Amino acid sequence: MRQYNDQELGFNGVRVEGVEAKISSSKSQPNVLLTYWQQSDIDLAAGLDFGANGNVFAHFTHLQNAPFEYNIRVTNSGQARRGTVRIFLCPKTDERGTALNLNEVRQLAIEMDKFTYTLQPGTNNIKRRSDESSITIPFERQ
Repeated sequence: MRQYNDQELGFNGVRVEGVEAKISSSKSQPNVLLTYWQQSDIDLAAGLDFGANGNVFAHFTHLQNAPFEYNIRVTNSGQARRGTVRIFLCPKTDERGTALNLNEVRQLAIEMDKFTYTLQPGTNNIKRRSDESSITIPFERQ
């Protein structure tokens, strides 16, 4: 597969000025997310018949996060146009604290969200809640 060129990757006239993620708490710092382990039960009977003994549940531990919101500031120097926003979570350093280069980061990236947005001329302030993600599914929606 050939590499993309600058024209294919670029979005002429559109510039990302800033990106910030912040949890809902008023005392929270920007770009500091809260994760924790949570134990949950899930009903395995969806679409299955386990007979007269009733439903079967699985108890498991999973990683959870406090709800947060992305704030993305974008400048569009042209006319209104639709674009796709893709948000990735990437490490900055390895387990020893050594900075990772772009190729290493690329291989470790996890897509967090993807959505379309109509960019108006001038500054656009895009706000998106973590529970609106089209990629990740909150446990409650399982």
